[in-house]
Amino acid sequence: EHCSHDHTDAGHVHDEHCSHDHKEHDHHTHEHEHSHGHEHEHGHHEDHDHAAEKPKKKKKKTHNLSLVSSVGFTITGLLNVGLFNAFMSGLLQAKAADLYRTKGVLAFADQGDTKFVFQGVHEQINFGPSDKPFADGEARLSKMVFIGKNLDYEYLKESLLASCDEPSTASIVMHKR
Repeated sequence: EHCSHDHTDAGHVHDEHCSHDHKEHDHHTHEHEHSHGHEHEHGHHEDHDHAAEKPKKKKKKTHNLSLVSSVGFTITGLLNVGLFNAFMSGLLQAKAADLYRTKGVLAFADQGDTKFVFQGVHEQINFGPSDKPFADGEARLSKMVFIGKNLDYEYLKESLLASCDEPSTASIVMHKR
């Protein structure tokens, strides 16, 4: 035991006269746990203003952005719903931690004028029909962007092409940044 006085007293004051180490815990937080060989409650000190205390700033996370890249694709040719979903599911399972952001506008076979949009952060993807369908005469192109680290551009390109309803007549243009 560190202290020579009773800590069961709610009025116990932690100051320079108390002989145990205060570095390990904050006496202005009333919901905390710590252990130094005995139990006690901390009394609230009425002689100071909590509003005047400045909150501790959270340390910002730093990211090595030199590993981050982005790649975009424009696909001419309609995507196959099942093939595209299988590709994206597999990609997200394998690379969710490396895929920071994905987004796109998609044109699927057998969906008429319905334009689909998706956006995702890591493995969380929102996908559904756009508020605006493809306009009369508008090319049915799919456009996608992947942002992340360790992106395998060729794998993404080949997989997207293989996700087309008619891969032999489809084409894909890659836009690296």
